[in-house]
Amino acid sequence: MMKYEHITLEEFWNKLILQGKEVHYNENNYEVVDCNEYKVLTYGNKYMNLVWLSRHKTEKEMLEIVVDYKHGKNSVIVTTDHVCMIYNKNHFFENTNAKNLNINDYVSVYD
Repeated sequence: MMKYEHITLEEFWNKLILQGKEVHYNENNYEVVDCNEYKVLTYGNKYMNLVWLSRHKTEKEMLEIVVDYKHGKNSVIVTTDHVCMIYNKNHFFENTNAKNLNINDYVSVYD
């Protein structure tokens, strides 16, 4: 039986480190941890194997996107050039950088 757990990426990173996972550095100097024994539930309700989890520091400007769901709020911190998908005034999805988001934009997110 598969154990299901809903945690943040930061919590997952810390869990892997507490399990003794070794941090490696890739060619871009990102910190990388092997997590191939884990699966993630995808948008299409399929479980896919993970391979690596990575993180890196950046000097770019950051901003917080707050999403208001029917059952509560959630947020994510991204760089201003992070690509987001919005539902535009013509009722089509389009890509835009996070710095171009406006209050009340409809942003495609995974719940």
